[in-house]
Amino acid sequence: MLRSIVRAIRTKKALEVVYQSFSSPEPTARWIAPHGLAFDGFRWHARAWCYKNSSFIDLVLARFISIGSSRAAEIDGSVDRQWNEIVVVKLAPHPDLPDAHKRAIELDYGMERNGFIAVPMRIALYYYFERQLCLDIDAPPARKQVVVTNPEEVQAAISGQSDST
Repeated sequence: MLRSIVRAIRTKKALEVVYQSFSSPEPTARWIAPHGLAFDGFRWHARAWCYKNSSFIDLVLARFISIGSSRAAEIDGSVDRQWNEIVVVKLAPHPDLPDAHKRAIELDYGMERNGFIAVPMRIALYYYFERQLCLDIDAPPARKQVVVTNPEEVQAAISGQSDST
């Protein structure tokens, strides 16, 4: 599967695939035009234009059931704004942690005593980053040890409201 997807990326081909989506009870056939690969820390994803959805989506590599024929892709990955634009996410220790714990978190993340770290990433990958660091849940500071200090900038970048990347 991986070889076919990498070949399609290199040759700008669309692929006919059968894919098991999390949101659908049965595998479905669709055409995709993959243009990138990403690892979210747990799983590999292909970033692709989905002709069925008429949008760019992430597809978990392990969920490909089969790959069939190919054809020239009619869409180029260079127009995938969320893949090609970078957002800088600023992380800091949770403000409700004791000072000693904040210092430990600063060391864990290489915050160099300035109290935060700037993490540049593709906008399309923020979803996975947010979940891995528990940034998307309300939890006690011991569980949610870091917070985003520039959430408005991040949300503006995600929604396409900002030109600063």
